[in-house]
Amino acid sequence: MLRFFTSLFFVSLVASPLAAQEQASEPTPTALFPEIVSEDLVLEFHGKMDNDWSSFFGGEDIAHRSGPFEDGAELRRARLSFSGQAYEWVDFKASFDFTTTGSGLRDMWAQVSDLPVVGSFRIGHFKEPFGLENLTSSTAGTFMERSVAASLTPDRNVGFIFTDTLAHKRATWAAGIFRESNANGESQDSEFGNEVGFTGRLTCLPWYRHQGEQLVHLGLSFSQRQPNDGVLRISEGMQLHQSPTVVDTTALPSNSISLIALEVATVLGPWSLQGEWLQTRAQLSDGGAAVFPGLYVLGSYFITGESRGYSTSSGRFSLPEVASVFHPTKGGHGAWEVAARYSKLDLNSGAVFGGEIRNASLGLNWYLNPDLKAQLDFEYAELESFGSVSGLAIRIEFLW
Repeated sequence: MLRFFTSLFFVSLVASPLAAQEQASEPTPTALFPEIVSEDLVLEFHGKMDNDWSSFFGGEDIAHRSGPFEDGAELRRARLSFSGQAYEWVDFKASFDFTTTGSGLRDMWAQVSDLPVVGSFRIGHFKEPFGLENLTSSTAGTFMERSVAASLTPDRNVGFIFTDTLAHKRATWAAGIFRESNANGESQDSEFGNEVGFTGRLTCLPWYRHQGEQLVHLGLSFSQRQPNDGVLRISEGMQLHQSPTVVDTTALPSNSISLIALEVATVLGPWSLQGEWLQTRAQLSDGGAAVFPGLYVLGSYFITGESRGYSTSSGRFSLPEVASVFHPTKGGHGAWEVAARYSKLDLNSGAVFGGEIRNASLGLNWYLNPDLKAQLDFEYAELESFGSVSGLAIRIEFLW
């Protein structure tokens, strides 16, 4: 499977036309404050608030393993950020989250662009270049939460990265070195260890038409890490943030960890299909190995005719362009999207019995305008050999 996908990826990359292609611009939320502009500095302020309400049904047969499933509401995200450009060639961003569960630094980086050969160089605290779902912003996510397979991906860490586009933005590459860090950007022990690791990603668009309204995306990500704390731990709940942990490897003595992700996606006007297969392989201290696979497949359809946005400069999905902005008195209906997803995470390997979880999801999204979004998600999770639980959640997201 891996050999076939790798061959297909590079054949598609080589076959990409070298002629200039139409490129889609990525919609961005409106700045609450006007830009601060001087001769050498452009600065913008932004923010994001996600308010979630969740209810669970069933789950009594697995509660003794996971803990109780409790209804509730929360501010999933409450972020303030600023970004800008200095002297026309240095970009920067800083973002902070003020919620109880996710408080701390999110992004804090500076980037030099338009460098010969290497393209851009970024240093600071940001997401490692790994996986399509992981790199797609939660703002542009089809569902409220990423799939359970996302627990196999590294998140934001301290490091540096080189990245660029190829073949007139028909392909991207990124490679960097990172060190595991906490929400304050400090090195710490964590599930992927705090030793320096290498992470890289390649993507290509073998087919791209009409400014991204029709496309095929292929991607390959890889990361190699050697945890100096000697411990690997992967855990996950069902695909609602207020869910307790359902599967857990517990602490595994490990010498090295290899991560891989294969990405496939297509957009056909209002229709889209996206999937990834991911795997974490750990070399255990006792000489054995543990392999943990995960996958997801999701499809969506815009009832109102829009298409999912796509950023050719970063090889990830972005917000759609709302054709008819909603207004309570002047008309307009916004953009409506329906979606379905299947995902799976298997944390059983050899003598490790972390559990296996399968999820089915249904979603309804209403993009009232580029700054306001409402989501309704239904989740069904089945824990192998234990039981099942369902959940219903609503999110109101406001951007500025």
